[in-house]
This record gives sequence, structure tokens and C-alpha cells, in this order.
Amino acid sequence: MSACDYILYNARILTQEDRLPYAEAIAFNADGITAVGDNESLLRLKKKKTECIDLRQKTVLPGFIDAHTHFSWVGLLSTCIDLGATGDVRTVDGLLCKLKTEAAARGAGEWVKGANFAHYFLEENRSPTMEELDAVCPDNPLIIYHMSGHGCLVNSLALTRAGIDMN
Repeated sequence: MSACDYILYNARILTQEDRLPYAEAIAFNADGITAVGDNESLLRLKKKKTECIDLRQKTVLPGFIDAHTHFSWVGLLSTCIDLGATGDVRTVDGLLCKLKTEAAARGAGEWVKGANFAHYFLEENRSPTMEELDAVCPDNPLIIYHMSGHGCLVNSLALTRAGIDMN
């Protein structure tokens, strides 16, 4: 068994290994994981300089490695109504109705935000016009994020709030 710098114990560890799907403790050093198992077995590996950390039944998950994840985007989307193809929005009128309902539930001046929009999932294969967006959200700034994250639609009030005009 390799030397370990750290032992996390008294934990709920999801290993992703068929032979041992869950464990109580994990030992590791700068080179990686040196052992996984029960508290008693792993605490016996403790050396003079090993730091032992009681996780008090907290969960430990495997490392997630993704070269292109936007965690802030996930947070932003959690504040938006879903306008995606997997939802109930199939037409421009359906989209406008959903936005109008959301605007009515908010106070005047509050942002209405939608996400996961893509015109090519709508029966008409078009985006709503600014005039249509202004009609359903006349008193609320509105932004609809494209599902790609690389574009959005806004109404006139959103443009005004952003200081964008004909100039």
C-alpha cells in the first residue's frame, strides 16, 4: 500500500466501482487515490504526517472533469422559464402565451427571463418579432436565451434598460 497524505473517513463515498460501489473512507496523496474501504482498515494506514479528516457522513463523489462547462450558465438558467423543445412550447403563439403568463405573475419592471429557446423547434420555424415580444411584456424587460448560449432575443424595454437606442 502506498503512503497516504490524507484519509477522509466517516463518509459516504460513491466509488463508481462495481466491486465496491460505496465506501466509508478513502486515502490519497499527490499521486492519487491509494486506498478505498471501511473506516477501520483505512485509519490503520495513518502515518505520522497523515491528515485524517472526519467527514461526519458527508458524501464524496468522483471527480468531474469537463473541458467545457459553464457553471454560471447553469445558475442563470435556474432563474428562467423553460422554452425548450422538451417543454410545452411548440408554436410562436404558445411561446408568447407562456411569456405573457410569466409577465402577469411578476410586478411591472421585473425581468422576464426565458431559456433553451431555438426557433427551429417551433412549427413556424421563426423567432417572435420584437413587436410580438413588446405586446406580451409591455411593462417588463424580457430576455430569451438561445439554447446554444450564443444569442438572445429581447424586447424594447430590455434595450432601453441596457441603454441601447438607434444611435
